[in-house]
Amino acid sequence: RDIHPLRGLRRFGAYTQATNAEAVRSGRAQKWASTLPAIEVVEYGVFYRLYSGPFATRGDADHAAQQAQDAGLSKPLVVQR
Repeated sequence: RDIHPLRGLRRFGAYTQATNAEAVRSGRAQKWASTLPAIEVVEYGVFYRLYSGPFATRGDADHAAQQAQDAGLSKPLVVQR
């Protein structure tokens, strides 16, 4: 099923310290396939969240989640904005 490009985000974590979020992002980026959208740190209230996307379809987002798990990363959440 197709989803709006701005909704197909994957969230990989939330941290209260920007330095912690950046350290995790950096470590995960080394395992992340270069064909996927970069993992970014986004400030949201008092949290710093890690996101990747947007993805054009839900299937693309699910495929990215599987690649993340295959690389040893935790399963991300689907976030629709």
